[in-house]
Amino acid sequence: MPAQNSDYVTVMRIEEGKAVVALLKEANGKVSTRIFLQGASVRRGESVHMLPDKKAVYSMSASTDDYGREDTCGVGAYQWDAQRRIFVWNKLLSKQITKIECPKKGTQTGAQNEALRGC
Repeated sequence: MPAQNSDYVTVMRIEEGKAVVALLKEANGKVSTRIFLQGASVRRGESVHMLPDKKAVYSMSASTDDYGREDTCGVGAYQWDAQRRIFVWNKLLSKQITKIECPKKGTQTGAQNEALRGC
């Protein structure tokens, strides 16, 4: 379910001087365009981030319990594959970002984007 105040975001790229919607390959091998959510409510947040130095994009979904402690958190990272010209789900990068972005369950939430530069 989307957060209360959400926007819909997709990844675009320039091909032959024109903007085109990027294709993403999921962990299950399915290739398609993707709509990400960007926004938040009191207990839930959805966000999309770019890592230009890694030629990657990732989405993050997090929620908190009644006390403002981390309840759930998930990250999906996609890295550019220039040969196939698509973003491919990257398990290792997803795990690296999860370790940085997702505090342990039951702890207070907090953004730690600066640490991502070292992924």
